Amino acid sequence: MKIIVLFLFTAITSLTVIANENDVSISIGGGQVESEQVSSQALSYSQRLFSNQVLSLPLDIALGVRYTNIQSSKFYIFEDEEYLKPINLQALNLMIDTRVNFKSFLLGFNLDLLGYTKGSSAEINNSDDETDVVSSNFFFFTNDQGTLNSEFWIGKEVKNLLLRGGIAHIVIEYEGDNPGNEKRQRFFNNFFISLGYLF
Repeated sequence: MKIIVLFLFTAITSLTVIANENDVSISIGGGQVESEQVSSQALSYSQRLFSNQVLSLPLDIALGVRYTNIQSSKFYIFEDEEYLKPINLQALNLMIDTRVNFKSFLLGFNLDLLGYTKGSSAEINNSDDETDVVSSNFFFFTNDQGTLNSEFWIGKEVKNLLLRGGIAHIVIEYEGDNPGNEKRQRFFNNFFISLGYLF
């Protein structure tokens, strides 16, 4: 992740302004955490503003917003020791979006930067207590806070449509500490497919 962010900042140093291009996309994803199902849906809007050349490949950079919804009836927040049930949270974040044209395909990466999360309280196993989702989201390398989404994807434009698929790398955080005396936070990956409209 650090290498990718460093690459983005390096690329931004020699940008060229391009004509505004907009993208509205919906993504549906799913995966497992400690053998328990986790589903995710995302709705995003981005506006491509800049372009650059990286290794002779055209790179576009966009800014936008993303709404992410995550659900699981039983979510292991700390290894296979502590789980929450159920989880149902919604995050709204500002994001940066990049894509490289490679032959007839697009390779892309996007990253939530900061925003806000809301969701219902979740029960903690082996306890009568409940915990609430951390509401403020902030990306900061190895010290992320809250709920953040990022996507690594491959796609193809078909007229005004953008078809994508890839891996969503997600982190969620609830209040309090886990049994390891660390933040009640977990990173996980979901596979996703996405349909977007370009205008």
